[in-house]
Amino acid sequence: MSCVISMQPSEKYLMEVRPYGYNVSIETESEFLSWVGLVARMDKCSITNCGSGWAYRGQRKAEWSIQSSFERLFRCKGTECELRSEERKRLKSFQFSYGCNQSNKQDLDVLSWMATMQHYGVATRLIDFTESPFVALFMATREMSTMKNDKDKKEDFSVWAIYRGAYKDVYNSRSPLSCWRTQHCEKLKYPFNACGNPNQTTSIENELYGVDSNVVCANCHLSGQADDCVERIDNFPKVLWIRPGIGNQRLWAQVGLFLMPLSLKKTTMQQLFWHPFTQTDGEHEEKDFSRMGDISIEDPDFHVEYSRIVRFKFAHGLLPYVKIFLRLANIRASLLFPDIEGVAQEFRGEI
Repeated sequence: MSCVISMQPSEKYLMEVRPYGYNVSIETESEFLSWVGLVARMDKCSITNCGSGWAYRGQRKAEWSIQSSFERLFRCKGTECELRSEERKRLKSFQFSYGCNQSNKQDLDVLSWMATMQHYGVATRLIDFTESPFVALFMATREMSTMKNDKDKKEDFSVWAIYRGAYKDVYNSRSPLSCWRTQHCEKLKYPFNACGNPNQTTSIENELYGVDSNVVCANCHLSGQADDCVERIDNFPKVLWIRPGIGNQRLWAQVGLFLMPLSLKKTTMQQLFWHPFTQTDGEHEEKDFSRMGDISIEDPDFHVEYSRIVRFKFAHGLLPYVKIFLRLANIRASLLFPDIEGVAQEFRGEI
């Protein structure tokens, strides 16, 4: 009778696959300072890993999962084809209403149009993230008041951290995607590929910007031409991290980028838990994560270096302390929203 020895995964494997997700509780001022030190160490990855470190998103309610506004509106009901058709219909209506014949808007590609819609609060599949954990913390708390009011619910808030490097085989976050036209990827014929096979179809972006061969072109996907896109892979939900090639003052100030789920039928959380190494569908992982209990940030069993997704949950009682910290760090509305809206937000926050 053979004996099966259970082998522990190697550290290299765990750091590449990043299999773990955590719900991490932060309840005291001491734990909050531990979090500040932790994200400072985590963000060293962003510098040494060519920008493929961590991305953050702040949310006012800790129990909220990560969803796009389009997902909240349609709740993934309908077939993939029906949902994409609805998305394109909304896009065309927005273009018509906004004035797509304006000369300064004619060169916008589909992705840039979608980013414009997102900027003005229209429901899209794009999800706002930032490379700064403190900007994410501000976004989670900016609508929360420290004034004592018995009618207010004392709800915890959260900052999500997603390790972008874990998705390195399915996206390229630095490609100037605004130059991708709806003619799917500006395909060219090269006489030979690396293996010597003739007539391989590839794209300019693959050559110039090193986009992995299994990245789905964002503009092809949004414009409904994904079937002919040279980057297409069947049946695998996945996400893209997107930074438009031409940004704006708000994106610059907030160190912003977008998460783009490629399936409208799958939830964003399912697609985040899909991974090129494990190739699971993400459904079981999403359910397991939602049922997972909280762990203290100072718990020795919390291994952020092996984590793909971490939800940091902040106790509502920390809100006054967090507000003071952000003010001292000069993380404020008038700087993150560099227009009259930011100034007005600051004054509203004093009431």
